[in-house]
Amino acid sequence: ILLRFLILSISYFIFILPVYFAGFSLFHTGFWPVYGIFILAFVLNFAYRYFLPKIKNFESFITVQIIIDIILVSALVYLTGANYSNFVFLYFATILGSSILTATQRGALLTTLCALFLIIITAIYMLHFIMKNWVPPFCIREIFPGLGDSFYLLLGYLIIEILSFYLVFFLSNDLTKRFHSVKLLYDEVLLNMADGMLIIDVHNRIQFINQEALNLLRFKERSQLIGKQLEEVFRRSTDKEIKECLSQSENIKKEIEFRIGADDLVILEIKSSIIHDEKGRKKLSIVILRDLSLHKHALETEKRLTKLEAVREMSAEIAHEIKNPLASIFGSAQELAKIQMTDPIHEKLIRIVSEETERINEIVNSFLTFARMPPTKLEKCHLSNLLEEIVIMLQNRIIDKTIIFNKNVQTDLFCEGDRNQLKQVFLNLGINALESIDENGSVTLIASQITLKPQSNLDIQDRRRPVIKPDIEVRISDTGTGIDPEIIEKIYKPFFTTKSSGTGMGLAIAEWIVHAHNAKMSCVSKKGQGTTFIITIPAF
Repeated sequence: ILLRFLILSISYFIFILPVYFAGFSLFHTGFWPVYGIFILAFVLNFAYRYFLPKIKNFESFITVQIIIDIILVSALVYLTGANYSNFVFLYFATILGSSILTATQRGALLTTLCALFLIIITAIYMLHFIMKNWVPPFCIREIFPGLGDSFYLLLGYLIIEILSFYLVFFLSNDLTKRFHSVKLLYDEVLLNMADGMLIIDVHNRIQFINQEALNLLRFKERSQLIGKQLEEVFRRSTDKEIKECLSQSENIKKEIEFRIGADDLVILEIKSSIIHDEKGRKKLSIVILRDLSLHKHALETEKRLTKLEAVREMSAEIAHEIKNPLASIFGSAQELAKIQMTDPIHEKLIRIVSEETERINEIVNSFLTFARMPPTKLEKCHLSNLLEEIVIMLQNRIIDKTIIFNKNVQTDLFCEGDRNQLKQVFLNLGINALESIDENGSVTLIASQITLKPQSNLDIQDRRRPVIKPDIEVRISDTGTGIDPEIIEKIYKPFFTTKSSGTGMGLAIAEWIVHAHNAKMSCVSKKGQGTTFIITIPAF
């Protein structure tokens, strides 16, 4: 539309300048039809601009515009001398636009329409040679008093112009195909590649950034970065390391910790490839960003689970070895407690022995429970009903506290899982949520199926991919005391606990069960605000 404004303006000056220098008045009544066509074209252009946001079928809208343009151009050409008109070039502009903006077949039809209009106009003007002293009606005689001395010259112009129409069409169509190939590479490959990508020039200005890089760096629009220098974009003191990596003058491969906010830490792998000019000087650098956070987290989880599996294999044997002497100690302590102690300190020591022995017995029983846990049986599990049961069980555990339960569980959620093991996981997380609240607070349980986001511009590739089952996301949140950032990575370790009476095996076992279900578990917590556990499990 903007280009059409420009072409119309140029065309207008092409018309009035010869008129002016020829000594004619610009307000001559013979020129009014031409002025009327220009005014109509400008009005239509404003109308196109108004209706553009409301248009759904863009190609049809473009086709209608081009047909109207052909009619207006033909009217100008007819009024100003047919093949001798200065406005014949507008046909070429129209053909070029149709080749770029429409499909090949439609562009060919529009080119043929241009040729037909010019043939009709030329045929009308050729009547001048058949009917002497006859001048086509409405043509501007003051500027074009004669049509040439030869019928064949007019015919030659027509043939050359029509051949030129199709030559322009084929050349522009070929260029359009090449342009679309480059655009396909740009849109489909670079913008949508799985890794982040930046192109930085020798002046440390960002010339290109794809969507994944925007996501990793937590920016919304490419316009926020394109053309900006690294110093403008990465201004915080915590951005020093990434800024140094992006501005390197040599190839690098490095892992860094990039802090987005107070609690958002991303582990990035940065690969930089330097492109040099013919003199060996740095021309630009291509930087690839890869988020290793999930990979690192998966490795840490795998290590913990490997250790936990080793503990599980040893736990039964160790538990039996501990239980026998433990029973003797506990029995002896109880017998001593029956004896009347004269010294209060002795009585206190006997009580401590009994209490600590009971605590050790709880830990040993946890070992045995973990060791004797049956293999995970993945089958169809009605997760919605299971979560309803969990909520009822948790509500019955509330004593001497004011806790509000918020529940939003999607109906008829089915997952692949072992019902008893999943019940143990959700119950453990729910009990932890209750115990983290001192007096007043709330616990929220949300369960829903995750909607898979369609990937734009990848329809053909998507047909070749196997069907991916959606996941179910379960969130258990509380408004309790929260977890210190320093210890949040330790909560899944066996025997680690912040409770005075805990065994430290609850979350370790929960993570083991979640992993056995091919599921994922993560934790988000802020000290003094609360904790959210997120479990993502495959749907049935």
